[in-house]
Amino acid sequence: RNYGIQVVSFKKGWQHLSGEEALKFARSRHGTNGEGSDFARADRQQKVIGALKEKLLSAKTFRNPATIANTMAALQSNITTDLQLGEILRLTRLAQNVDHLEVAHKVIDNSPGSPLVDGNYGGAYVLLPKNDDWNGLREIAANVFDLAKPDDSSPPPPQDQAPLEKARVEIQNGTGKSGQARVTAAALASAGFQIVKIGNADSFGYAESVIFDLTKGKKDGQLEKLKTAIGAKDARRGAPAGLAEQGSSAADFVVIIGKNALN
Repeated sequence: RNYGIQVVSFKKGWQHLSGEEALKFARSRHGTNGEGSDFARADRQQKVIGALKEKLLSAKTFRNPATIANTMAALQSNITTDLQLGEILRLTRLAQNVDHLEVAHKVIDNSPGSPLVDGNYGGAYVLLPKNDDWNGLREIAANVFDLAKPDDSSPPPPQDQAPLEKARVEIQNGTGKSGQARVTAAALASAGFQIVKIGNADSFGYAESVIFDLTKGKKDGQLEKLKTAIGAKDARRGAPAGLAEQGSSAADFVVIIGKNALN
């Protein structure tokens, strides 16, 4: 007996999914390779919605009257709106100019670097702020759109010289001052670093800023540049508290901002 469970698998790489397959991809609740949580399911649902938007607004869709008619019929059967047709068309033209690669989204979960932990409230499973500290969530809300972008004003590299890959940096606020991670992120992005994550450190008791090198010394040049940029004297190999093991962060370096940065 399989108790109504259907096994679904997807091969690695680009896939063209039918509507039924897309629903299975978005709705599946149990999975392997990190896809077995409700948080992973929320992330997949965001991906499906983004892909649907790209499909609906593609030139191929607008060149096919039958596709337009079928799409409108499906939308009318599932969506209620007080928008007029002219307003919908204007919004459609605006949406066509939105690059899906520029859309920022965030799934708040219980991962090691998250400001939330598993909890129980009235017998229900909930996520609660670590140590009843809401600053981590405030940081996410304030910075979800603050994605590091390349500086287009810099001259292009010589044709025989490939551009250097930007060092990826995670910033943790160890000062206790709200917004300090965001300030540092803006400064480092301007200095040519790619900011992959910001949040709070394991404590607010850091007197000096410190850098944790997750590259095993493979990017010493960028490490020195990073030390100069934030005025850090201390750089350590390995992961800081909160990262269970080296490699659990998408960053090359983790910066914990100390109170010396406030001076």
